[in-house]
Amino acid sequence: MANSMLKVLAGIALVLTVVGVFSVLAYTVDRRMGEFGVRVALGATPRDLVRLVLSRGMALTLGGVVLGMGGTLALTRFVRSLLYETSAQDPWVLAAVGVVLITTSLAACIIPSLRATRVDVSRLLRSE
Repeated sequence: MANSMLKVLAGIALVLTVVGVFSVLAYTVDRRMGEFGVRVALGATPRDLVRLVLSRGMALTLGGVVLGMGGTLALTRFVRSLLYETSAQDPWVLAAVGVVLITTSLAACIIPSLRATRVDVSRLLRSE
């Protein structure tokens, strides 16, 4: 029962992570559209804009993964009794969780980064 509950809570946490990263990046891209218009007017390519947004999203994600892994290692004694056939500090499990979080966050970053490439330079510069 406890194992099933942990699986459900882990799934909910993953969905909340993806929605959170997507929301923060979508808001950031929306607020920075004027900056993206200026960058495109000065010669930035769509690839540069995608790289800029993805690097911001991945920086947030990697910071969260590092803090989360530190918290996990600090709180292992509380969940040790709930684990079955694995240790609380199993490096393969911790690495797999990190990879899943980074991969899903990368997928959440793609839509806002592609939205940044569809900036209408003339409309944005006229509004400035």
